[in-house]
Amino acid sequence: MKLNKILPVVLLSLFLVKSVLSQQLVSVSATQLQPGHQAGYKFVINTSQVVSPTASFAIIFPQQFFLERASLCGSKTLNGGLTMQVNQDTVRIQRSGLGTEQPAGEIDLFVGSIVNPDDMEADYEFQIYHYENNRQVSAMRKPGRVVLIQ
Repeated sequence: MKLNKILPVVLLSLFLVKSVLSQQLVSVSATQLQPGHQAGYKFVINTSQVVSPTASFAIIFPQQFFLERASLCGSKTLNGGLTMQVNQDTVRIQRSGLGTEQPAGEIDLFVGSIVNPDDMEADYEFQIYHYENNRQVSAMRKPGRVVLIQ
C-alpha cells in the first residue's frame, strides 16, 4: 500500500480517537470556586468499558491545584468502598473489590479537600485514566473551566 493512501486513514483515526477522548469526560465541578480555598471536586464521566469491583482511576489535576490536603473520596455510582492515594498532581482511586460491577456509562467520582488555584476563571485540563487489572482501558480529558456543583 502506498503512503499517500495510508496517511489519510491514520490521520482520521487519530482525529477520531482525540475527539472521543476529549468528549468522554462529561464534567468537572467543585463545591465552591473561591481561589485558595478548599473544595470538593466531582468528576462525572462516561465510561466505554464495564467498571469492575477492582477497577482503579487516576485523576491528573493541573499543576495549579494543591492536592496535599486531599483526604477523602467517594462515589454515588460505585458501591463497595474506595481508597485514595495522592502523588504530586495525581489522585489514584482504587475500588475495594467488594462492590458490584458497573456497566459502561455514566459514573461519578468525588475527591475532597482540594485547594483551589489562585485563578478560578482560567481554563484547566483534567485527565482521567480508567484501569482494569492494572491495564489502562480508557483515557479521558476535560479542558475548560471548573463549574460550581449544582
